[in-house]
This record gives sequence, C-alpha cells and structure tokens, in this order.
Amino acid sequence: MNESKCLQIVIEAVSPFAPPEANIQPDTDLLTGRLIESMNMISILLALEGRLGITLSPADMTFDGFKTCRTLSRVMMRRLEAV
Repeated sequence: MNESKCLQIVIEAVSPFAPPEANIQPDTDLLTGRLIESMNMISILLALEGRLGITLSPADMTFDGFKTCRTLSRVMMRRLEAV
C-alpha cells in the first residue's frame, strides 16, 4: 500500500469521530484542535487495525502519533512495512 492510500484510509477512519462541521485534512491538528476526544482514539485505532489488517503495539499508540492524520498514517505505514 502506498502512503497516499494509507492517508486516505486514516482520514476516512477519523472523520466519523470528528464534529460534522470539521473539515479533516492531512495536517489538521486533531488533539490540540479538540476534534477527536481521547476516548475515541481507541475506536479509531481498532478500526484502522481491522481495515489495514495489522496489529498495533502499545509503542504505536502515542499522542504524538495521533496529532494529525498524516502522523497517524506514518505510524500505520511503519506497521504495514513491518509485516
């Protein structure tokens, strides 16, 4: 899978958890902008695991990795490359 496709999948997974008026872009700050509540982070990560067929480790689940869809996509790409 290429980075562009992975980023698209991440945006699709994150968008349902953001407010309806939010325009989620690759570099939108999800946490500081309070677009995603921390309780929803696990749901998003589980959705991405299922969609991408990967298993994340606790080391993958950091606030820095969840800052934007682009940073989250990079975490997913590293895990995909490790498979």
